[in-house]
Amino acid sequence: MTPSTIGVRRGLFWFWVIVGLSVLNTFLLRGGEDYTIIGGLTFTQAIDSILMGAADGKWPRHQTAILIAGSVVYVLSIAAFVLAASLGKRGHRWAVLLGIGLYAVDACNDVLSGYWDDLLAHAFILYMLWQGLVAMNKLLALKAAEPDSEPPMPSSPA
Repeated sequence: MTPSTIGVRRGLFWFWVIVGLSVLNTFLLRGGEDYTIIGGLTFTQAIDSILMGAADGKWPRHQTAILIAGSVVYVLSIAAFVLAASLGKRGHRWAVLLGIGLYAVDACNDVLSGYWDDLLAHAFILYMLWQGLVAMNKLLALKAAEPDSEPPMPSSPA
């Protein structure tokens, strides 16, 4: 394994950390804890709070719609980071950039809310993701510079 390959894996690993911390925070919140683990998505924490309010009957006329819509948005937000990790592993730069962008937007919520410790965790994770992207760019450049060992086989007539 080349250093660039290792760097890509290390960088993309942080998408899985984001997913794990976000899901862990959901379990903590729904378990009645009043603390969260820094580094998870603050967006999913907001969704969790809305879903818990709907489940407690705060909005009885719209309870079902809120529960369905909130659950869909929650799953899609987690899936975005799973896809960023999975597609990034296959060399799709756009997926990694999208994941980094979404996480950076999530960090803006920390600024607006004054969660400075979580903002520092977001900054560190963004740095690690960026390092993975830099390694991916190096690896893709190396692969593009390699001459093909064999020309593609022509298709035979059927």
